[in-house]
Amino acid sequence: MDQQVDTAAEVDQTKFWRMVNSRRNTSGSKINGGIIFQGTVVRDRDEQLQGWGNHFENLYTPSTSRDFDEQWLLKTSTEVIRTLLSTTTDPNASVSPEVIENIINTLPRGKASGEDNIV
Repeated sequence: MDQQVDTAAEVDQTKFWRMVNSRRNTSGSKINGGIIFQGTVVRDRDEQLQGWGNHFENLYTPSTSRDFDEQWLLKTSTEVIRTLLSTTTDPNASVSPEVIENIINTLPRGKASGEDNIV
């Protein structure tokens, strides 16, 4: 199951979150149900948190994958560099903490942004 979650995280974000939520809802909701991390059933809450922490740390640690796309990396890296080099700052622009606070207060509560980072 861990390998399937890892693969889904790299290839299909929707499938990944469906698997994570399914695992959390079924395994975590049962008393002493436990969650399997690296072949071991973990029932202790602190050990489960540590297991999830290790899982996500491994997930976002660079590694070689058979699904890795070198051309996509080159394309996106080039686009990021081009965007950064073409970005200019306005020396007259200023943003006060009050403006930021007002904007934050208008955001919906309990919502996360999507892939486009728009809430």
